[in-house]
Amino acid sequence: MELQSLLKDDDDDDDDGLHHKVNTLMQSLATLSEEKARIEASFQADRKMMLANQETLYKQPQTEREKAEKEHNELRKQLENVQSTLQQQQQQRERREEEVHHKEMWMELQSLLALERVSKEDLELKIRSHMRTICRNTELECADVCYLLKVFQTANGSNVQGDDYSLTTVRLYEIILIE
Repeated sequence: MELQSLLKDDDDDDDDGLHHKVNTLMQSLATLSEEKARIEASFQADRKMMLANQETLYKQPQTEREKAEKEHNELRKQLENVQSTLQQQQQQRERREEEVHHKEMWMELQSLLALERVSKEDLELKIRSHMRTICRNTELECADVCYLLKVFQTANGSNVQGDDYSLTTVRLYEIILIE
């Protein structure tokens, strides 16, 4: 029995050692499971953060592109407005220049017309003066004038009366001047 009791004691010691080893292994397994869960949680957190960063980085160029397109469209509208304003100002400037040019032409034409009137009046005065001089210098006797008047009347087939007399006289002067 002794042997059996020794064996039993040995078995008990072995059982205690085995229990102890099993407990140690279970604790190590629990620690490893906790560490694995912690690492897995850390991995999942890092993965979520990396995916979020990747999505942000993916969306950032698209957002920047949309922002750039919006700014580009705004600048294009501003440019079109500026071009339209410049074109309107250019047209107004051209209209004003054209009006000024027309006004200058109108004033020039008026001054030319005034000069022509003055010139015409001067010529008429000179013609009257020359006619008087010619009449004075011409030594026509009354009979000669009457004779020429009758010739003129016969040529025209009319009798001279009233206002027609001055017209006939002018024509007579013309005949005298031509001859």
